[in-house]
Order: sequence, then C-alpha cells, then structure tokens
Amino acid sequence: MTSGNIALMARRRRQFDPAQMQLPNFSREDRLAAIDATNPQSVGIQPRAWRSVRELLRQIEFCSRPDCHARVEVLAARMGVTGRTVRRVRDLAERAGLLIVTKRPGRSHLWQVRWSALSSPAEMSAPPDVMSAPPDVMSAPPDTMSAHIEFLENQRNPTTSTADAPCAEAPTADPHSWEEVEEDLLRCGVRSAPWLIDTLRQQGVRPHHARAIVNHWQSHPDRWSEGALVRRLQRLRPGQDPATLWPPPSAEAQARENRRRRTERLKARRSADEDLTDRHRATLAAMTPAERFDLAQSRYPILARARKAARSPLELSRILEERHAQAADRKIHAGS
Repeated sequence: MTSGNIALMARRRRQFDPAQMQLPNFSREDRLAAIDATNPQSVGIQPRAWRSVRELLRQIEFCSRPDCHARVEVLAARMGVTGRTVRRVRDLAERAGLLIVTKRPGRSHLWQVRWSALSSPAEMSAPPDVMSAPPDVMSAPPDTMSAHIEFLENQRNPTTSTADAPCAEAPTADPHSWEEVEEDLLRCGVRSAPWLIDTLRQQGVRPHHARAIVNHWQSHPDRWSEGALVRRLQRLRPGQDPATLWPPPSAEAQARENRRRRTERLKARRSADEDLTDRHRATLAAMTPAERFDLAQSRYPILARARKAARSPLELSRILEERHAQAADRKIHAGS
C-alpha cells in the first residue's frame, strides 16, 4: 500500500458529517455542559486522562468564533500545560472520535469537536421518521439534548440533590466563592483559571483554601512566577499549609531577596547608631574639645585616628557606651 493510499484512508476516517460538529441551536453553556456531562468510559478514555481531554475540548469551545483556529501554544497556555501535552491529548481525543483536527499547511489547524460523540446513542436518539438515516448524521432535537444536559447537571451539582438521597452532613458555609478565586487568578495573570478551578473542585479544595495559596503568592512578589502558582494549586490538597510545597525561588528572586535583607540590616544599624548618639548627646555637649580628644585617644592611640574620632559624635558615643558597660561589669564582680 502506497503512502498516498494511506493518507487517503486517513482522510476518509476523519471525514464526518458537519451535523456532528456543531449544535447551532445550543448556547455555549449547553455545549460546555455536554462536555462536562460525558462519561469517559462511554468514549473509551480513562478517567484520569479524561480531565485533560475535557479541558482541551472546553478551551476549543472558548476559542471558537464560530470555528477554532488556535495554535497549539495558545491552547497550551490556556490549559496551563506544555505544547507536548496538548499534542498528546489531541491524539487521544482523535482516536476516541471526539475531535477532528484539520491540518492546513502554512496556517493554524482547524479544531472541530464532534458533538454527537459526547453522548450515548440513547441520549442522542432521533425521531422515528429519520431512523433510516445513517448513524453518523442523526442528532437529537434541541429540547431533548437540553433536558438531558439539565438532568446531568442536577445530578452533578450537590446542591440540587433530591429528597430521596441519603442524608449527609451539610458542609460549613465558605466565606469566599469560586468566582472570587477566579478573579484573583486572572488578576495574577493565570489564564487557565477555569480549568484550574475545576481541578481544585475535584480535589475537594474549598475556595478559602485556594485564596490562601493565592494570598501567600502575592505576599512574596517576584519570588515565584505565575507557573509556580499554577503548579502549587495543582498539588493542593485539603488541609495543606499554604506556606509549604513551594519551589525554591529563582536566582534573580534570591538576589533581590538578599538585597532587600541587606537594606533592612543597614536601616536597623543606622537607627541603632542614631539612638546611641541621642543617649550620649548631652554628655558630649558638656565636654571640652580637649576632653573629647582624650576620650578618643584612650581608644585609639594613633594620633591621626584619635583626632578623627574626636570629631565624630558616633565614635565618642561608642567609647562612652563601652566605658559604661565595663563599669557595670566591675560593679557586678565587686558585689559577688
């Protein structure tokens, strides 16, 4: 079999009816709900890998106007992953029949979601008069699909559980909401905030815990990048300390931190010198120039150094402070 025949067979396998690629009567919320409501086992994808596939489909929908021509790097930035991960997830979605990617030389790819593959045949059943149509072009009426999506959303949302469900302890009210967390992440430059919030919800994290991580990141400016914040939130579990599990700061951030600490030490030393001079200011003002020189010479025998110290109130104050300390020590030893 020649390479041309192989390419032709590949194109034929990817050719689907356009009715499967769009839901013209559905809003974006309905299409996103259809993605979230899909059972990964029904499409042959493991639950762990489905998280990445679902996020890729969601980002394709967000980029569709009405078609998605986004580059791999753009989708990777929106998902908070690398381009290699996007390509691996793309191949997985194509094998499962959920995604059609049309490669265009010299231009970005065309990403199309195969919407009919996101639900089971029973849920996407057509009216009796069109049952003779090919399976690939049959789609459910809009009202049937909307009702199915609403039912699945009610099943997924714990706040809308039915009265027949077993009684469970009501969770403590959280003072914050996920909308506030999303706003904080967007202000921090995290473009994959919706996907990140879905991950946190699946891990059982509460909004106030996520905001504590963001606040800790904001309280240390220039120490970590936005990517470090995303990776820390991905590893977040309930009960973890917000100050732990952070990566080491970069070399530039460490240098800035060292400069900041050195500046703080200089400020503290300057303040201590000013307090020392203020304590002995009255004593030095009552001394004559000769007495100041004698005081400086008692510490510095070299004449030039003594003259310089006699003109420095700080140096004279340090000498007086040492004399007071020595006198206090002699009193203590004499009393013992």
